[in-house]
Amino acid sequence: MVIQTQPEETSNIDLVMVSSDATDNVSAIRDIDKWARDNGFVRSNEYHLGRRQTADGKMLFFSPCYRLDESFRRAAETDLARIRANRQKMPLTASSDELLRESVV
Repeated sequence: MVIQTQPEETSNIDLVMVSSDATDNVSAIRDIDKWARDNGFVRSNEYHLGRRQTADGKMLFFSPCYRLDESFRRAAETDLARIRANRQKMPLTASSDELLRESVV
């Protein structure tokens, strides 16, 4: 369960630190991803979240989340175009099952 954002008011900001009191890293990622989706943000792409401890001893996982805007969409489209262009340059070869059949015959 997500329990904290810094800053608490997120309606007018593009970057927020979100914390979860989940018992493990995977559950915390799910908590923070859900919070991000529900609030118009995206969690950073780290696989091992940071940890911090509150004054009362509770351990929290945390991750930065950012608000998507048009610049992120443009960057993603540029990346996809580059990937497609690289794929088009790759030579096509026979599939491995055909090659194996030819070597056995």
